[in-house]
Amino acid sequence: YEKDFTKELRKVGNIRIMILTGLFMNDLESDIDLFLVGSFNKVKLAKVVKDLEKDLVREVNYAAMTEEEFRYRREIADIFLYKIIDNPKIVVIDELEIL
Repeated sequence: YEKDFTKELRKVGNIRIMILTGLFMNDLESDIDLFLVGSFNKVKLAKVVKDLEKDLVREVNYAAMTEEEFRYRREIADIFLYKIIDNPKIVVIDELEIL
């Protein structure tokens, strides 16, 4: 299902970074399951995530931010961001080549 899901996500806008973590890594304690950076339609994104939640019969916690916000958070060593970067993950897209 991950492949179909990521394919659908690519349709919601220009995704520069896509990381699967948390439930996708069998880490049910993680605060986040999906992390996205780019410009996208938030309504379409919410629908794709809601469809995934129906398939998984589980809530999917996700965070989405612009490239500018991502760069800022990286500069200030944001704890939330570095937890995502440092924990086990599947990097689906890394067009910024920083992961």
